[in-house]
Amino acid sequence: MDTLVGSGDVTRITGVKPKLLTNWVESGVIRPVKQGTGRGRHHAFSVFDVLKVSLAIDMRRRGLGVDQIARVVEWLQAKSMEDLLGEFSRGRKMLMVVGSCPPWPRLWRRSDIFENDEIDLQAAFDLGVPVAIIDVERAYHTVYEKLVEGLDR
Repeated sequence: MDTLVGSGDVTRITGVKPKLLTNWVESGVIRPVKQGTGRGRHHAFSVFDVLKVSLAIDMRRRGLGVDQIARVVEWLQAKSMEDLLGEFSRGRKMLMVVGSCPPWPRLWRRSDIFENDEIDLQAAFDLGVPVAIIDVERAYHTVYEKLVEGLDR
C-alpha cells in the first residue's frame, strides 16, 4: 500500500498526541516520507511511518526512554516494509527491548525469547530495567486495518 496520510490520521490511528508527533518529527526520531515546511506544515506519512509511530507509542507506554525509542525507530528506518514482511513470514515478529542492552533491536521468534535460558527477563525486571516485548506483526496489522478503515469513510 503506497498510501500517504497526514498528521491527523497518524494521531487517530496511533493515539499519539499531536505535540509529541511534532516533537518526534522535528527531532528526527520519526522521519515522514514528506516533511512539510513553514507555518501549518503538512507532513506525509507512509504506512511504515505510521507503524514506527505506533511502536514508539507502545514503547513509551512501557516506560522506555526516548533514547531506546529512537534506537528502535532508527533500526526500522534502515529496513523496508518488504524486509519486515519477510521477517514475519519466517516467524520473527517479536521485538524485545531490554533497557539499552544488546542484542537489540532485532526481531525474534516467540520461542527464542521465552524458551531461552540465557534470557532472564525476571532479573531485568527485578533490577528495574525497562523491558518491552512487542508483537510487531500484530501492530502492523492493527495499523493497516485502522488505515483502511479510515480510507473507507
